[in-house]
Amino acid sequence: EVRCLKAKLGIPGRNRSRDRHRLELLELRVEAALLQQRVDDLEEEERRVRPGATASWMAPNDISLADTTNDSLYDAWRDLAKKHKMHRTNAEIENRNLRELYAHQLKLTHMVRKLFRKQSSIEEQLAHHRAASSYAKRQNRSITPHYLG
Repeated sequence: EVRCLKAKLGIPGRNRSRDRHRLELLELRVEAALLQQRVDDLEEEERRVRPGATASWMAPNDISLADTTNDSLYDAWRDLAKKHKMHRTNAEIENRNLRELYAHQLKLTHMVRKLFRKQSSIEEQLAHHRAASSYAKRQNRSITPHYLG
């Protein structure tokens, strides 16, 4: 499906922005599934290495699990998980801010378009009025005698 969307991006007449958004969502879903699988694998590995232990992120008050291990690999994975969580949180905040910015810009674009339409409508009315006024002036000149004008 990702390949299909990538192919559609090159087709003229398509809404490329929407297609890029869909492509990004699909890629993120695939990445989320891979990361979830990786978490499941790591939890399984931890259960195999330490039978009966609960994942440290599931039991934050259980300090004994962290205290009893001197395994540098465990610490490295925990630090990596914290780092990934921090990056994810930052990305979610940035996405939220970008969505708000996009919504604001969309409103501004709508208002500017409305103003342009209103301006062109006023210009058309003004041109029509000028033409009618000019026509009326010409009609009055031709009707009045030349000795009065």
